[in-house]
Amino acid sequence: MIKILRYLEDLNCFVVDPHYKKIADILGLTEWNEIVWIGRFFTLDNDHGEHWFDNWKLREPLEAKAAELGLDSSELFVLDPDRFKNDADGPCHSSE
Repeated sequence: MIKILRYLEDLNCFVVDPHYKKIADILGLTEWNEIVWIGRFFTLDNDHGEHWFDNWKLREPLEAKAAELGLDSSELFVLDPDRFKNDADGPCHSSE
């Protein structure tokens, strides 16, 4: 079984699974990161989907704890539920 992302419960975010990272590199799926394509697929939007994890402000508070775990905060993918709402028909669920 291949997992694309690995969830880090302590940080409430994701990192790219190292096995998937190798596969993505071999297949040429890596653009600015290895999960751009799945963001496009998940959101069904080329531009918006490419940036589904552009949440740099949400990474900053995690930098110290990420460093303790041996991670660079630039490797963290923090999901911001507010990025998925369009305010036209609300979000269907709360941010939590």
